[in-house]
Amino acid sequence: MDTFADWLSGLRPYSEASRLLLRARLSQGEGDHARSRDLLRPRMDDPAFADRRAEMFFLLGAAEAQLEDPAAEETLKRLVGEYPESEFTSRARMLLAWTFVMEGREKEAAEHLRLLLAGNPDAAMARRARQMLAGMAPEEQPAEPEPESKDKDGDADIF
Repeated sequence: MDTFADWLSGLRPYSEASRLLLRARLSQGEGDHARSRDLLRPRMDDPAFADRRAEMFFLLGAAEAQLEDPAAEETLKRLVGEYPESEFTSRARMLLAWTFVMEGREKEAAEHLRLLLAGNPDAAMARRARQMLAGMAPEEQPAEPEPESKDKDGDADIF
């Protein structure tokens, strides 16, 4: 029977970055977040991985968050700062929000949720963000839009 190492060595046609990310994802899937973190951290500034850096930031930040490593906040903030258009940005904002809620930092959590919603996330992510905001203290919830005012004829004012 083939070992995991044999199977992994069969991935040679894939780039080194793809193999690294696969190993990190598999480690996280097995609950070994420390291994995932240890695989990714030394390679974060390696130019050979530049085209996959946003994904690396997200996986590293997720592993650090699972380990309750204070570095998670910096890693995820770096992702949203350096790669604001990345497909991983909304997920990073959601993870930051969860982390802040768990730490009692609801104001910061709400800010990331609002930024996430402003970035047009997919429907499921938007629903989760709105649910989180709804569960926060009233001062952290987004303001309701003002009702449209009407003039004496009953027409909506547009100016």
